Amino acid sequence: MLSYLQKLDVLKRIGLTFFYLGLILGCSDPNSKSDSDAEITSDNGGMTPIQGGQVSYTFSWTKDHVEWTDDDQWRTQSDLDYQIEVTAGYIVTYTSSLVPCAEADVIEGGFTDRLGDWIVAGVLGSKAWAGHGDVADQSAIGLSFVERIGGDDTIRTVQLADNSIYCDVHYLIARGDPMTQTHVGDAPMDNRSLFIDGRYQRPGSRDAVPFTIDIAIAYGLLESTQRGGLLNETRVEDGSHLEVQLTRPMAKIFDGIQFEKVSALSLGRRVLRNLVDKTVLSRTAGTTPRTNPEAGR
Repeated sequence: MLSYLQKLDVLKRIGLTFFYLGLILGCSDPNSKSDSDAEITSDNGGMTPIQGGQVSYTFSWTKDHVEWTDDDQWRTQSDLDYQIEVTAGYIVTYTSSLVPCAEADVIEGGFTDRLGDWIVAGVLGSKAWAGHGDVADQSAIGLSFVERIGGDDTIRTVQLADNSIYCDVHYLIARGDPMTQTHVGDAPMDNRSLFIDGRYQRPGSRDAVPFTIDIAIAYGLLESTQRGGLLNETRVEDGSHLEVQLTRPMAKIFDGIQFEKVSALSLGRRVLRNLVDKTVLSRTAGTTPRTNPEAGR
């Protein structure tokens, strides 16, 4: 049962949402055209131009301080001097997307398509999963996919339908599902977000102790958290191309962990948190679109 204060909070959210909705609709004139609209119409013979740019996401790995023992097996040393050998390691990249600026309208079109999402987010509040955004965006990668830790770079490119202003980047690892893209030879990742098989040696010990991480926990990251909460505005307009780089660590995912003192679940949580929190997100704007804009959708 909701308490009195919880009910009051929900009613307040609903009231504020409909107030702003009425304000937005009241201030807009569907029959009016801006100067830029008039110029576009005259330049294109009355035809509506194709809107939106492209966003490419490049997923890569930092392989410093890693020694390869096989094509897909490697060893490293943690900051606490544990020797770790990984014989198999996989994650599910569930999605990555751009995050619209909170107070920015879509540059041309597309606002009404996402208005319902904003209303639901305003009434119900934030989602509970770590790192999840409140509003789904057109820039999101449509299908999750399996990655081998330390594997080749993966690129996904999304064609945007609208010109938009974005202020953040979102990255999420979460459990796979039947639609998750998987390469032949990868570990099955249905209902898994992170899977690692390996061995560790304590400092000064010659005994190798096997360990397995097998979890389905979701964990995400916003670029702004790496900037102390500062947002970086980027416009994605007709003909433009934005490249987002997501560089994940390998050696650092075991930092700060005393293997023999944590449970299997706690080990998995801490490795996942290290992997995501130490991911470096960056953006580069350009004007050269990729030839396969629908890859990964």
